[in-house]
Amino acid sequence: MSKRKMRQIRPTNIGKNEWSFKEGTPQIEFQMKGTEIVIGSTMRLNGVFEVFTASKTKPTNNKDVVSKQNVNIDSRIGLHSVLENITLNNATTGRNYEIVKHYNRLVSTLQPKQTSQSDYVGGGVDINGATSKSENTGNLCNRKLSFSLPLHCGMLKEKLDLSLLGGLEIILDLASDSFVLNDTNYKDATDTSAQGSFYKLKDLVLSYDAIIPSAQAQQAMARNTSGSFNYTSFASYYTTIVGSDSNHIFNLNSSYTQSIMMNIIPSKWINNYQRNSSSTTPLLNQIGGTGSLVRKATIKDITFLRNNMKFPLDFTIPAKEFIGQTNNPNANLIFEDINSVRVPSKNVSALISPVNVRGFGNVRPNSAFYFPTSNKLGSNDPVFNLSIGYDNIKGLGVNMKNSPFGFRVRSNLTHGTDNPHSVYLFVKQLNTLQISNGAIQTST
Repeated sequence: MSKRKMRQIRPTNIGKNEWSFKEGTPQIEFQMKGTEIVIGSTMRLNGVFEVFTASKTKPTNNKDVVSKQNVNIDSRIGLHSVLENITLNNATTGRNYEIVKHYNRLVSTLQPKQTSQSDYVGGGVDINGATSKSENTGNLCNRKLSFSLPLHCGMLKEKLDLSLLGGLEIILDLASDSFVLNDTNYKDATDTSAQGSFYKLKDLVLSYDAIIPSAQAQQAMARNTSGSFNYTSFASYYTTIVGSDSNHIFNLNSSYTQSIMMNIIPSKWINNYQRNSSSTTPLLNQIGGTGSLVRKATIKDITFLRNNMKFPLDFTIPAKEFIGQTNNPNANLIFEDINSVRVPSKNVSALISPVNVRGFGNVRPNSAFYFPTSNKLGSNDPVFNLSIGYDNIKGLGVNMKNSPFGFRVRSNLTHGTDNPHSVYLFVKQLNTLQISNGAIQTST
């Protein structure tokens, strides 16, 4: 009779039992082998997170002291921000199964569509340092923070036969310190507390539940060298918007494309201690063309294309959805954004609200961009995405194998070459993994 047990494994590159981008240990490696079935949805990365200032002292966020040191992390995705890339390989041959690049930016898009403000109350849905309020998250960064992170990879949502897969190697690449950490410079130009600050991860353990088959079943699993299964994954792309009329084309090479999700951030904010690199902002203009990026650049319309034809919407999403009204979010775009992750009618938990999705459509041109202060709920931070769903019912998606995906954004973005905006694009797609006598083939 099979049994279910919890497993805990240490990294294979444990070294001093510390991992730090600053100190030259930015990669964490785990290996799993044997004749057991891993329940991927139960997998968690556990450990301790610590923040240090440039002088190697602890920060003093929200403290009423003369030498206040504000060093914080994103309050929505918490410690997911420390993971830049996640790679899954065959532990025997090194053959790649899945790689998620810009993982932290992916979670910035996924989290608001699956987590509501009430989910964060009392510690949140995950033990990951996310409170949705910068003041509370700052207090957590003042001390050692224990965490337990789920890993949002498509393959890790399945039950995995380690014997058939040839074992599983998981490689986690850490993000730079200037991406993860930030100070309050966005509201206090004199604050440079975060400059030179860094973080460390310690006492890391990967935990998961595994099904341990009977001895007879294990022998049969060891003899089996062929099999296949389907799983969903995220492919990552990157581009920039530098003008008021921006066209982009991607060859996705995916036969089963379920949805496409995009988030935006001013390129100057990435890896910048003075800004939150995990923000998902609308397009922003500078004050007078030379100052800070604090004014919304109105998006006039957006078009999604396949083979240079409008698809799946046969129309351009216009700006003026509510004629005669001002500063209203575009319900059509929000619907498609939610639909890129789940069926909107079943979406009962989300941060998305009229307060944090403005920036598209009939907003006041060049109106002041809202920066929340520490006494405001984090739910007022911008949740702005350009996404489109193709199939969240059957899960098969549409064929983009030989049909390029494109999108066009028209806006009043000014000084585009001096004010580029980075676009992180994620393709949710269905994959088939086929194994035959040790030969492995992955098709999308």
